[in-house]
Amino acid sequence: MTNPYPGDDADRTTAYSRGYPQGAAPQQGYPTGGRPQQPAAGQARPAGQQSGPQEVGGVRIQQFLAGIFATALVAAVFGFVATAVIQAIYTNHAPGAMWVDGEQSPWIAALIGGVGAIVAGLLLWFFLALVPSPMVFFQWIVGLIIVAAVVLPLVNSAHWQSGVITAIINALMGVLVLSLLSTVGHRTAPAALAR
Repeated sequence: MTNPYPGDDADRTTAYSRGYPQGAAPQQGYPTGGRPQQPAAGQARPAGQQSGPQEVGGVRIQQFLAGIFATALVAAVFGFVATAVIQAIYTNHAPGAMWVDGEQSPWIAALIGGVGAIVAGLLLWFFLALVPSPMVFFQWIVGLIIVAAVVLPLVNSAHWQSGVITAIINALMGVLVLSLLSTVGHRTAPAALAR
């Protein structure tokens, strides 16, 4: 194949044959060859130049808080839906029977799931900021809370069916919160996890 542009060398593209010397690339308005220059420590950023995500204690705070909120939302929706479905099935097959020794409101399950996720997220934030190997401690503490949330309904329930149902929902909600917040911690705090 022959070069359709007379006068150009075969090893140069037409973009670089328009006045740029061999090996020199055009600059995009930055003195560092197309990349914005980072200010030195103690210097202010030039006007109009955005900073990266704000970090507090090695945690990208905006993404971390958004992850906690999203986890709380998922846990609340799961608690509501799971409780409403179980309640509908349980009351249809056993007329007059109430689940968990009294009517369990889907709204209460949603509130417990959402608040539990927020508390677990704040605990994770504390660990990421102050503790070496923060994910190990977080997973152990949340795992022990999940075990308690599973065992207590089995021991304290007057009807074994309601205790088993409550234990299953608590286990699923706990594993959901633990897995989502562990992912949020790994994605938003690489500097804190590297300690």
